[in-house]
Amino acid sequence: MSAGKQQQPAAYRLLAADELGVLKVVEVPDGPKWADAAVVQTWGQADKEQGVTCVACPASSLQPGVAGLVAVGRKGRRLDVLDAATGTQQASLTAAAPEKPAGGAAAASKVQLAAVAFVQQQDGGSPPQLVAATSDGMVSVCSCSSSGDSSSWAVSRSFQAGPSITCMAISSSGRHLLLGGEGVQPSIWDLAAGSKLWQAKGGKPHRQTLLVDKPFTTAVAFLPGSSSSSDSGAKQAAAAAAADEDAGDAAVKLRFVAGSAASKVYVYDTAAGRRPQKEVIFGETRITALAPERDGMRVWAANGTGHMQVLDMSTNKMMDALKGAVRQVAPAAADAAAAAGAAAVEEHAGDAAAAAAGEVKAHKKKKSNKKGKREADAAAAGEAPLPGLSKKKRQKA
Repeated sequence: MSAGKQQQPAAYRLLAADELGVLKVVEVPDGPKWADAAVVQTWGQADKEQGVTCVACPASSLQPGVAGLVAVGRKGRRLDVLDAATGTQQASLTAAAPEKPAGGAAAASKVQLAAVAFVQQQDGGSPPQLVAATSDGMVSVCSCSSSGDSSSWAVSRSFQAGPSITCMAISSSGRHLLLGGEGVQPSIWDLAAGSKLWQAKGGKPHRQTLLVDKPFTTAVAFLPGSSSSSDSGAKQAAAAAAADEDAGDAAVKLRFVAGSAASKVYVYDTAAGRRPQKEVIFGETRITALAPERDGMRVWAANGTGHMQVLDMSTNKMMDALKGAVRQVAPAAADAAAAAGAAAVEEHAGDAAAAAAGEVKAHKKKKSNKKGKREADAAAAGEAPLPGLSKKKRQKA
């Protein structure tokens, strides 16, 4: 960049990671000019042993010029805390392991960090906290302590939250933890106490086959507008959860969405019952991500084929929001995320549809020309055209 030319301000700042452990910072110039998006920073060196399994950062951390932190989960139980502006490592932690690992040392070597998230602090003066969940069902709460100009991270507490964890979400109050896993239904936990408050039940059997999908939750998210109970109410909810009844828990009033490996999106209301209140099918593969909008009336969903649609909560239907192979999607303060995702759709999707339509038209035209040739042959032979008969059949007639 020349000395007299100032760097163009960025409208968006995105962070991408891969299985080789490299993180890339992508900036989109003001406009936003998505076609001019470019990698401005690269963090780390390519190493399969340092592969990234999950990433988390507060919404403000990636804003240009704003100081913040990024949490990066890597292969095994390793968790790195990086400076969001420079990528400098602030701390490296190891998530807690169960006292008696199931499956022995061989199974323990395959454990991965399944999800990581920052706890939203209600007051700005509280030190930051991280929650990390591993695939073997362990939850680790990591806290930061400051001493002078330096700060240090450590695992402050941990608890076993089930046989497996594949996805996680933290409520806006920072008190409740929503977990999903393979072989278990979604559950809500008290983050401070490490106790289960609520356990979901699966959807009803199919009307014709009477089959029930195997529990396998792949994405979860709290819906905006959910409220929580007092501490005494939370204890009552924990007791009710032990009874495992279908009735809802008035003590814990939370709403959330859950995606499954069976290409279904479920909507739960803990006050209404343990079974999902809504069930919608999206595509034919697993749900990979869920992102509710601010008003909670629409939920963006992505699946394993790279497609993204939006669930309209009022109509209980999936709407065709984006077609083709989605390259990227990023949350924004307003509904600009929809426009951002739309701008990243493959441009050839419409061309492919037009080409398919052209093939159909060409096929019909060819068929019409064949019929006209028959009539022309009959007229040349001085015969009256007989509809539906070939030349050979007309000669016999």
